[in-house]
Amino acid sequence: MTWAVQPVPADSSSITMTATTATDISGVEYFFENLSVSGHDSGWQSGATYVDTGLTPNTVYDYRVKARDRSV
Repeated sequence: MTWAVQPVPADSSSITMTATTATDISGVEYFFENLSVSGHDSGWQSGATYVDTGLTPNTVYDYRVKARDRSV
């Protein structure tokens, strides 16, 4: 997966990001993973945008996104 909009600060304690739209005949789910802090993953969701909140200001966070078809 790639980013349509790379992770960027939304405010001092949140980061917003959007995955490139994926397609599959049975539908698609996205998972946004915070590689820096556990417990800040999105879980599998239908939307391609995620806002991670409750983050520490002035801290660098790394993310990755993956997608799967809904038939899983």
